[in-house]
Amino acid sequence: MPTRTCQKPVPALALPSWTILATVHVVFLAAVLGSGPALAQGVRHEIDRQRSTVHVVTRRAGALGFLGHDHAILATEWTGAICFAPDEPSASAVDVTVATPSLVIDTDRAMEVAGTSSRPNPDTIEELRTRMLGPEFLDAEQYPEIRFASRSVTTDTDHDLVVEGPFTLHGRTRIVTAPVTTTREPDGTVRFQVRLSARMTDFGIEPETNFGVVDVADEFDLFVDVVTRPTTEPCP
Repeated sequence: MPTRTCQKPVPALALPSWTILATVHVVFLAAVLGSGPALAQGVRHEIDRQRSTVHVVTRRAGALGFLGHDHAILATEWTGAICFAPDEPSASAVDVTVATPSLVIDTDRAMEVAGTSSRPNPDTIEELRTRMLGPEFLDAEQYPEIRFASRSVTTDTDHDLVVEGPFTLHGRTRIVTAPVTTTREPDGTVRFQVRLSARMTDFGIEPETNFGVVDVADEFDLFVDVVTRPTTEPCP
């Protein structure tokens, strides 16, 4: 008969207690860090173009400024990208580009959006738009885009958020800061309202002047008012 060989069981390796604890900690951290998206990661927001606008308001100046008009300038062609992380604002971002030739001035819609109440006659409006887009001012043919792209987003005591980043106008770029108000609407959308104030002369544009009698003020305000709906897509 064949002979059976009895094998003695191999004793289990006794690990020091500190090694076991370290292993448990590593497994726990891997489970926590590896599950779900990063806490600071924002999500892309889809812009509702029907409820969103980008416009500029220029003010009157000069000794008889009260005789002139505040002008409402509306962008009719623009693109935007919104990334929002409500629990970690620094992971948020905004990028808006306006097609300069698409700007219209003192139309019914522009005045409605800007809240202005008076305007010149139609012939004057058309003349103003031609000059605004011409080489004397915006030079839309040479500089077809106006763009703002945030490089940082922070919180502020007076506003929900503050964005900072390069603003390019008339072929010149300046770093600007703008407050942002966020509103959660009942339908689940989120409204972002940005007000960016700047001076024309900082971008190589001389304001319209009529010998100091009725002038256009150097400072202007750019308003970005967008209604968005959060998606499930993480920001790039």
